[in-house]
Amino acid sequence: MSPARPSLSPGDISDDMTLTRREFLKGLGGLATAGVLTGGIDLLAIEPGWLEVTTHRVRIKGLSAHLEGYRVAQVTDVHMATFGPLHHAMIAALDRFEPRLVALTGDILERDSRLEDVEVLCDVLASPGRRVVATLGNWEHRAGFGVEAIAHLYRRHQIALYVNEHVTLPEGVVLACTDDASFGQGDILKTCRNFPPSDLSLLLTHAPGILEPYPVGAPRFDLTLSGHTHGGQVRLFGLTPVRPPGSGRFISGVYHTGAGLTYVSRGIGTSTLPIRLGCRPELALFEFVRA
Repeated sequence: MSPARPSLSPGDISDDMTLTRREFLKGLGGLATAGVLTGGIDLLAIEPGWLEVTTHRVRIKGLSAHLEGYRVAQVTDVHMATFGPLHHAMIAALDRFEPRLVALTGDILERDSRLEDVEVLCDVLASPGRRVVATLGNWEHRAGFGVEAIAHLYRRHQIALYVNEHVTLPEGVVLACTDDASFGQGDILKTCRNFPPSDLSLLLTHAPGILEPYPVGAPRFDLTLSGHTHGGQVRLFGLTPVRPPGSGRFISGVYHTGAGLTYVSRGIGTSTLPIRLGCRPELALFEFVRA
């Protein structure tokens, strides 16, 4: 792991969105002509399908030369129902970014998921040249399919599911992957038992509340990736009135925790109600460079 705290900054890789800014502003125009209620409905209908692709450059002092430019994509909280335009936009952004690693950090499916559509998603995620790994979210536990069945589905598409364990990739990247802590048995100390030295270390965990309090004796990581919160899904005047249990103090974006630099993604899908307001779905992309 790096001897100094990694830093993160916005990248300079641009990606097309599923809706243009002009189209979104046109939707806002409805507020003036159709009243506040109708305009609000327009926003709730537009935002769930308006993907935001965020790119971040993670600067690490002493990063090994062979990992300069190493790219990781985080896909989280898809809550897959049927494969649609939002997922096509996500795949197109992944294809442009060309990550070497795709990290699925939980809630990829849920109780209402059609498994044939989840199969399609897994198939396109696991394109040649990409390694895809997965952790469990609360909905993988709650959906009723069974964790073993989900693991088998992933294996059919060469996606590796890790639960409270760590693995060293051939390029020297060490991944620590916990179970979900909000509905499963997430355990950072168990995950990191006999944790090896690494050129680059990542912690993948679904619900960020597991990070505080951070267990004494657990290692620090170059980057921790989490989801679960949906960014609140609905934000009113900068406030997030509702977040799921297990969110802790986290909403979305960059945090510094006991685990080190941490990023909480707003995720792709929605839960409970198919709405978003002031909180667009997010595909988070990371590139690691020397500080």
